[in-house]
Amino acid sequence: MGMIVIVVGDSLGCPRSWVGVDLASTYSFQLNRLLGPDAFVANYSVGDNSTDRAVKEPFLRTFVRNSSASYAIIQLGIVDCAPRLLSPVERAIGLVASRVPGLRALFDQYIKVKSRYRYQLTRVFPKTLVPIDRFESNYRRLVLEILESNPVEKVFAINIAYPGEILRKKSYNILANIQKYNAGIARLAAAFPGRLEVVDLFAQCAHKPDWVTQDDGHHIHKPAHDWIAAEIAHRINVGLCAEIIPMFRVGAAESTDNAKVPSEA
Repeated sequence: MGMIVIVVGDSLGCPRSWVGVDLASTYSFQLNRLLGPDAFVANYSVGDNSTDRAVKEPFLRTFVRNSSASYAIIQLGIVDCAPRLLSPVERAIGLVASRVPGLRALFDQYIKVKSRYRYQLTRVFPKTLVPIDRFESNYRRLVLEILESNPVEKVFAINIAYPGEILRKKSYNILANIQKYNAGIARLAAAFPGRLEVVDLFAQCAHKPDWVTQDDGHHIHKPAHDWIAAEIAHRINVGLCAEIIPMFRVGAAESTDNAKVPSEA
């Protein structure tokens, strides 16, 4: 088998056909096409994924360790850093309530009331699913698991996209949260020079707000997928050329040296 690329991501890497992102439009599918028929891009993105989930032993054992990957892509963070409307206890109550018809309707009303005052509640109770310190620790562990158990040339870290207007309006301080967690990703890239590279989706979406979906303010449209695929394919191909060109130069030098050796015939 040729080049293997693994993707560990959240719902931003998944198809969303209702906003024009079908399977063939996802950056993983497009990257596979750009890298050619000998490449295989395994997309392990899943909705509501966080760094907490990505470093759980079953996932690491099944999808990350010894995957024979040459490259890896990580796109995690928005689930970790977005202000949470419900506490872990409330989510547990909601899980129980969802199985009891009468309680489910009551809990749904409770959610509607809280959602109506989401901005105010996330301002007073600024809870995140994964605190920044644990986020960086999880991310570091995931990078190390990828690098130490595979012949990986490089890991690409797609940072968190610039939030759309609706997300900025309904979630207090979301932009600052995203910038803080993206700074954590940048620190990790500095700690793994040449092995972990940031793909700056945040900067692209800040200048191209129409790349972000209007309905929730954090998913991405097809042009963003197009850019991610092209950017990563370019970096991989540049890296491959950097490896191949010196080989050609060595071969050419040897040929020249051989040509200078006088024949003894």
